[in-house]
Order: sequence, then C-alpha cells, then structure tokens
Amino acid sequence: MTTTLTATEKFFYAGRNVEKGEEFEAEDCDVMLLTHHHTPKATTAEIPVPFIESIDPVDCSLGSADFTVYLYGDNFAEGSVIVFAGQDEPTTYDNADDSLSTGVNMAMWHGPDTVKVSVRNGGKLSNEVDFTFLDPAAQRAAPKQKPRPRGYKRRDMRAED
Repeated sequence: MTTTLTATEKFFYAGRNVEKGEEFEAEDCDVMLLTHHHTPKATTAEIPVPFIESIDPVDCSLGSADFTVYLYGDNFAEGSVIVFAGQDEPTTYDNADDSLSTGVNMAMWHGPDTVKVSVRNGGKLSNEVDFTFLDPAAQRAAPKQKPRPRGYKRRDMRAED
C-alpha cells in the first residue's frame, strides 16, 4: 500500500529525484522514515474521504456479457481504487466527469447476490453502495402488473379535512 506525501526538500527516492513541494507516492513502510526523521524529507498530504453519489448500472442479470460499472461522486482522483465485493479492482479515473470505472467479469458470478461497492483513497474508505446480480429465471417468473384500464384515475384515499 502507498501513501501520498509532499516533499519538504529535494531528495532522491525510489530511483529518482523528488523536487521540493512535489507530491509523490511512498511505500507505507517508508512513510515513517520520510516523515519522522530529524530533518523530515516529506509531509503527508491530506487525502480526502471519497463519497459515492451513484453507481451505473445498479444491477445486472446473471448470464449477461461482461460490462463496465461506473461510480460518480466526490473526492475521486488518480489512484482511487474501487472495492467491489471486498476486492480491489483495476480502476480507471476519468477527470472529465470525475468518475471511476472498472470491468465486471460475469464468469465470476454464479448465483444471485447483492454486493457492497466502495472507493478507497489511500487508507480512507467511502460510503458503500449496493450492486445486485439478478437471477434471470426469477425475473421471468415475477408477476407482471396488470395495465390499468383506459381512463383509470387514482382515487385519493386520504381523509378530507
């Protein structure tokens, strides 16, 4: 796991020069050394807590083709990771619409299920949203609503004052 740091002076790290004021990723095992030395070489950058506003799509039918799921929200960035059913997924950040996306491999899902989806920025985890894998047989068997007759008007059942 890595942490985003900001260099307080110019120094050499991980095979390259890091400039003063530059943000860079450091392995968590190096963070203590870089930030708590007699002359700290870096400070931790404030990592915002991500927030998921919506997921698209919200469900799919088992047996469907592989597809891409999109998350929309706040505080997403390059390096944010989608956590799908407890697993870190390869994540793409789209700066144009501040969204994240990942592919869903339908061969991994064999039964109906609802899984939790969240986003991680460094060590900070977002709220969770649900994604549902639907059983296509159950969808076909579900009773369909009868169409309302032409001219039907809903009757207001509230008591009149």
